[in-house]
Amino acid sequence: MADANRVYGILQRISATDDFDGADPGTTPVIEENIKKYPVAAVGGLFDPAHVNPVLIRNLSAKLGGQTSWTLSMTDGTDTILIVSGTNETELNLKNIAILPVNWKLELVTSGASAAMTALMVFERAHVLL
Repeated sequence: MADANRVYGILQRISATDDFDGADPGTTPVIEENIKKYPVAAVGGLFDPAHVNPVLIRNLSAKLGGQTSWTLSMTDGTDTILIVSGTNETELNLKNIAILPVNWKLELVTSGASAAMTALMVFERAHVLL
């Protein structure tokens, strides 16, 4: 899906009182209208665009569970690089966040959730000139 479509998304949902912990959701998603949608789970936050070319992280929209602290990082499984973080926020709407190299994934980690959360990450294939 990732490299077949220029723009695509990944939607994850976390159950009430749980946090995004940067883990793989561990469930099977449904793909609808270029969005990979995961069912509600107690873990999640690892967004893997499964890309063979660099991708632009076009947008992160999230409804957080109350006043929540959060971090967004990219990882290749060995190294982790912080992209952006915040505290005491209930919603996120970040645009044009970073270029994600091949084989890297995004980790959303939250703490202090008191309600269910939803996060949609939108990717766009990057046009890289060498």
